[in-house]
Amino acid sequence: MLYVRVLKAIYGMIESALRWYDLFSSTLTDMGFEINLYDKCTAKKVINGSQCTVCWYVDDNKVSHVDDDIIDMVVDEIEAKFGKLARNKGNKHTFLGMDIELLPDKKTAISAPQHIEEVISDLGEEIKGDVANPLKSKLFIVNTSCKLSEKKTELFHKLVAKLLG
Repeated sequence: MLYVRVLKAIYGMIESALRWYDLFSSTLTDMGFEINLYDKCTAKKVINGSQCTVCWYVDDNKVSHVDDDIIDMVVDEIEAKFGKLARNKGNKHTFLGMDIELLPDKKTAISAPQHIEEVISDLGEEIKGDVANPLKSKLFIVNTSCKLSEKKTELFHKLVAKLLG
């Protein structure tokens, strides 16, 4: 048996995630941001009359504001605490596996092609044809005549969790 004393949090452990959350959220509150009551990984602050929003999931961050200079200022302040971050500016972004595009008509297009491809691949079944609209007459009819095997049940839950994540 081997016992060790860990001097730093280890990535992937529950306490590590909590310590990181506490550190990152307290950094933002020290910068004057207010943590959202309903989504604890979202913070806001009004800067120069417009809202600046920071969303994060572990170490993936999204900062938005109408003024690019404000975004740079906020990211610079975060970098001063945590080191250099990869930056992506413009109308196309990837965040948490989602492709996000800000369209000219002030709409946003969100897709997750990589997630969809992984789910189809993990499913291991051939996908046949296209569907113009998933809202067909049988959408809300539940077929209880056959149950999934334990293996397929586990796969189903894994894939649903992947799509929700």
